Amino acid sequence: MKRTRTIGLVGAFIFATGGIYACSDSSSPASSSGSSGSSGSSGSSGSSGSSGSSGSSGSSGSSGSSGSSGSSGSSGSSGSSGSSGDAGRKASITIAPYGANGTATGTAKLVEVNGGLALTIDVTNAVPGARGTHIHVGTSCAVGAPGAHFNLDTTNRNAEFANTPVDDAGVGHNVSTKTGTPALTLDVAADGGPGVVGRVLAIHGAPVLLPDGGPELSEAGTPLPPPISGCGVITAN
Repeated sequence: MKRTRTIGLVGAFIFATGGIYACSDSSSPASSSGSSGSSGSSGSSGSSGSSGSSGSSGSSGSSGSSGSSGSSGSSGSSGSSGSSGDAGRKASITIAPYGANGTATGTAKLVEVNGGLALTIDVTNAVPGARGTHIHVGTSCAVGAPGAHFNLDTTNRNAEFANTPVDDAGVGHNVSTKTGTPALTLDVAADGGPGVVGRVLAIHGAPVLLPDGGPELSEAGTPLPPPISGCGVITAN
């Protein structure tokens, strides 16, 4: 009986001692690893990567859309302001024989320039020689309707272009510019105004000569103008 009790006491002692070691072994690694886990919480500092969202500031590149201000180049259309003023307006004329004795046919055009008008004329079946080419005050090519030359500037005679040279075949071509003050324009003809649209352009024939070779004179004693050979109304384009 004593032996049995002694063995039991020893076993209880060993059991108790082993339990103490068992508890100390299991608690020490758990606590040390747990504390390292707290350092793992430093991984929360990795959330500072959210500062990478500052890359959204890269959206400031949208300010590059300010390049649309380059569309201000459309202001270059201000060149259209060059259309100010009437220089460059055009008119055309179809020339037909005037009256029973006229023979000239052809076309002409007028262009408004600074200070006056530029004329280009082409005729056929005209009277050979240097032929007077003028704007007349009239608005019709009926016989007697053209009237006098439309010289608002009586010094420069700005309705009288250079004579059109016509060859022996009756073909003539001429380019001439007339200026004056006031300048003739391609406005519609009006009383007292400088406009010639609606008036007539005439090309003359040979002057009428007397048997002695002198010019036929008017009642005022001045030579009569050569008769009109071709005439046309000035029409705006």
